[in-house]
Amino acid sequence: MQHLIEKLLFLARLDQDMHVLKKTPVEMKGLIDEVVQETRLIAPEHEILLCRNDPVVISADPVSLKQLLRIFIENSIKYTPAGGTISITSRAACAHLEISVADTGIGIPAEDQPKVFDRFYRVDKSRSKTTGGAGLGLSIARWIAEQHAGAIHLSSEPGKGTTLTLALPLTPPPEANETG
Repeated sequence: MQHLIEKLLFLARLDQDMHVLKKTPVEMKGLIDEVVQETRLIAPEHEILLCRNDPVVISADPVSLKQLLRIFIENSIKYTPAGGTISITSRAACAHLEISVADTGIGIPAEDQPKVFDRFYRVDKSRSKTTGGAGLGLSIARWIAEQHAGAIHLSSEPGKGTTLTLALPLTPPPEANETG
């Protein structure tokens, strides 16, 4: 319940333009290593793999990027059965840093994929009883990505798993140098 209240308050601040990002140079390798270590502690029933983690520094708000990565990983944990694998990859590609979280979970039907970033959207309403959640995480993740001039791509196949990829610019746009 506390987690839901925190997400609702976060969204309310977004709606009122009250949430300000504090962008600084962020060494992403260390940030991702930290999130992976946390994940291994909270999800010992899953195999957590760090497949690649390129050393890249970007202009970003480290607190919100950690939150975004945790949202991706929490979804993978919820929808991947015990013994399944969650793979995290971070690589510099052209002008972007691509961070992917892939799982061997239940996947998302094609017709639901465009809607999963909408507030309160749940693929299957019956899932909320067994996995928890209110359909807010990916909406928050999308907002964080957009505030960093980034984008999220979803690839999923029912019965095989889901991959969420965050693409962030390696060089910040001029307006990103300002705080906020």
